[in-house]
Amino acid sequence: MTKRIYQPFVALVALSLTAALSGRATVSSHPAADSDTVAKPVHVDFVAPEVSVVDEVVWVVGDEAILKSDVESMRLQAESEGLHFDGNPDYRIPEQLAVQKLYLHQAAIDSIEVTEAEVAQGVERQLNYWISLIGSKEKLEEYRKMSISQIRDQWHDEFKNAELVRKMKAKLVEDIT
Repeated sequence: MTKRIYQPFVALVALSLTAALSGRATVSSHPAADSDTVAKPVHVDFVAPEVSVVDEVVWVVGDEAILKSDVESMRLQAESEGLHFDGNPDYRIPEQLAVQKLYLHQAAIDSIEVTEAEVAQGVERQLNYWISLIGSKEKLEEYRKMSISQIRDQWHDEFKNAELVRKMKAKLVEDIT
């Protein structure tokens, strides 16, 4: 399957010329061009192979995109942790991400906040849990293929978003008896 690339004009011209020179593009005269004209407009169709696609938008929630890479990373993380999805993960994961984005959007509207102290405490708690499971910081770094500080950075936003979602859910049901 191929996808068209839409890039700024200069990059598109460069790609088209490269493709035309390598024989991967079709070059034809513009139908409106007069045969007596010295300089004819040239129409170049460049269709890139799928491997050149960086990422794809799977769903859009409000003004937030859910990317295919987000879905794939969540699937890989779930598989590494031994979690299973009810139904097809290609549908369940984007659905879960969409619901999370809806909660995050509502939390922003309702001015719900999470302090950096709460985030740091949660990340440290999660980090200590993983270290206790694996045995040491060094083994965790080897398993995750990143340093402890990189793990903290990665988990920071994830924990902050999870805590915002948790607070938003609590706010929604606080008046229910």
